[in-house]
Amino acid sequence: MHILAELRHPNIVTVHDRGETAGGSAFIVMDYIAGQTLDEVLAADD
Repeated sequence: MHILAELRHPNIVTVHDRGETAGGSAFIVMDYIAGQTLDEVLAADD
């Protein structure tokens, strides 16, 4: 995860933080990019 946070490229979203909730679920904090979801992009290819 440390390597991902260090990546800097116009085509790669920035990873700002990561952690674990009190319930034990992992999370990643990234920039918000407006646009289609991955599900929408994949559905359009069908």
